[in-house]
Amino acid sequence: MKRLLSCLVSLIALVAVSCGEKAETQEPVLTLNPTSLDFDHNSGSKTVTITSDIKPTYVLKEKWISLLLAEAGTNTYTLTVEVQPNTATLERSATISFIGNKKSATLTVNQGVPEVEFIVEKTAVEVNGVAGSAVVKVQSSVEPKVSCKESWCVPVMDALAADRTANLTIKAAYNMTTSDRTATVKVVSGTKEKEITVTQKAINVETASCDPVTPESFARQFVNGWNMGNQLDAHNNGSVGETVWGNDKCTQATFDAVKKAGFKSVRIPVTYLNSIGPAPLYEIKSDYLDRVAEVVGYAKKAGLNVIINIHHDGADSQYWLNIKDACKSTAKNQEVRAEIAQVWCQIAMKFKDEGDYLMFESFNEIHDGGWGWGSNGTNYDTYAPTLNGWNHLFVDVVRSTGGNNATRILGVPGPCANPNFTIASLVIPTDKTTSNRLAVAVHYYGYSNYQLTCKYSQWGHTADKDKADASDNEESTKWQVEQVKVKYQDAGIPAYFGETGCSTRDNAIEQAFHKYYLEYTWKCIHDYGMVPFLWDNGTKKNGAECHGYIDHGTGKFINSYVQECVEAMIRATTSTDPSYTLESVYDSAPSAN
Repeated sequence: MKRLLSCLVSLIALVAVSCGEKAETQEPVLTLNPTSLDFDHNSGSKTVTITSDIKPTYVLKEKWISLLLAEAGTNTYTLTVEVQPNTATLERSATISFIGNKKSATLTVNQGVPEVEFIVEKTAVEVNGVAGSAVVKVQSSVEPKVSCKESWCVPVMDALAADRTANLTIKAAYNMTTSDRTATVKVVSGTKEKEITVTQKAINVETASCDPVTPESFARQFVNGWNMGNQLDAHNNGSVGETVWGNDKCTQATFDAVKKAGFKSVRIPVTYLNSIGPAPLYEIKSDYLDRVAEVVGYAKKAGLNVIINIHHDGADSQYWLNIKDACKSTAKNQEVRAEIAQVWCQIAMKFKDEGDYLMFESFNEIHDGGWGWGSNGTNYDTYAPTLNGWNHLFVDVVRSTGGNNATRILGVPGPCANPNFTIASLVIPTDKTTSNRLAVAVHYYGYSNYQLTCKYSQWGHTADKDKADASDNEESTKWQVEQVKVKYQDAGIPAYFGETGCSTRDNAIEQAFHKYYLEYTWKCIHDYGMVPFLWDNGTKKNGAECHGYIDHGTGKFINSYVQECVEAMIRATTSTDPSYTLESVYDSAPSAN
């Protein structure tokens, strides 16, 4: 009977299992005690007790930690964690993963740095209003954090050295106010905090004693000039690039050849765009400004006078030098003015020790996208006051940087650099010099349908009337040049034609008129006591907007035809032959057939 009952119980258990009832199973175990370890900066070791129903494995990536896992008893293991000394300036941390029987756990290991006294060398500093900065030494156990609520003051902390010291550089934007100003820089080390009071003085430019630059002295020095166009002014998708518009990088040979060709001066247009950093310092990338200086150095070594400017940053109000938006908003204008001040301050500081061979020109052809024309015939008058303010700021900033900049010749353009718009609206800035050191920049491309677009193929009194613009001829050129002379030269202010030119042509007759136009224009400008500069964009093609004369990479003439053009322009500005006059050039105009 007992045997029967026993079999019956076994059968019931077997049926129960077969019907889906599970026997109890033990839950996997994996625990760490403790789950985190803290070490000071020294080497050392600590232990962790691990409970696990199987010997766990682990994943460790950090080389400054070593582990030793040993069995200590049933389901118990001892983990020895050893760390190397922390010689860095930052606290460090690592996470170690352990894997057991269907379970995982993590161990956090933290290691500190040597404790040193938190020291900030100075509690107050004074920075210059022009290009102000100050350096303060800081000692800290951990990497310090710095901050300042005043937007004009920018603290920059170097990384701690092995001795737990670092330099804190406090940089200040150009002080465009008329008063001293202060800011507080906070330096935080862990839970400790110290403050530095920063004072920036207002800018006070003393009037510099100097000899005047007259129309005559300016013309004697600069004589004539060549533009290295589509080079340092070239850009694509908002990024500057010396070769992005097709020219090779210029070299010393380029400028040596320009000098040999008979040019006395060069205008080097420069675009900055993405080479300028964020507000408030708007720092120009050092390698880019170094390249500008290198190219200026080529021209200097060749014995040429040099003009540099800010060029396409103001193109059609598309970029940061946006006069269209600046005219609509006082806040926007203040933002643009702040960037103008910072950028020109940096350029001026870079070249402050260079001699009088170097001249600065504020901007290129500033306009709001309409080239000065509007529904009422003109619209330059709506933004001319803003441009006048920018020009005045440019002069003040350059003068404030001192050195040779205190008396350097500075060029200022009117709207679009258009002669007529300039005459009508340019206000010559007040200058902190005892005598005039300013010049007026204008550009002249005739009436453009012949010179730029090539709508017409001939020019002047001998041209085929069907192939020329009747309103664009020798008389219109003389009239335009004379207007500039009367307005500025006669008032004792030098004026120069920073860009002149004409698109190159394909056939012999058109080339003859092209050469004639350039020679006549340059002779006219020269005879009225002013200086012409040739626009050269380096292209080897002919047609609309093609202005290639000299290969920018080698300095060689692109072909014999443009060489003859250059020789004619050089003759127009340097010949002392009394029989060579504007009338004699006029009389030598080419035949239309």
